[in-house]
Amino acid sequence: MNPLPEFVLRFQEYDRTAAELAGGAYSGTGNRVNLGETLTDMNGNYIFRFSMSISEVVDEALTDVAVGENAFCRRCRT
Repeated sequence: MNPLPEFVLRFQEYDRTAAELAGGAYSGTGNRVNLGETLTDMNGNYIFRFSMSISEVVDEALTDVAVGENAFCRRCRT
């Protein structure tokens, strides 16, 4: 891989579809929310800076959690 100087990178939050939450394969058709963009410097370095509102965090915990997942710990299993 090579550095990408002065490159724009957009990042999004992806909400899984009901089928994906039920264990289905990734479809890419879920809702997306733009979280921000970043621009690399002349050496290809970048820093991510974004935030979610309290209502977005609550919505994420209530609607984007599959059976067996812990809404507050993505690595944890219940």
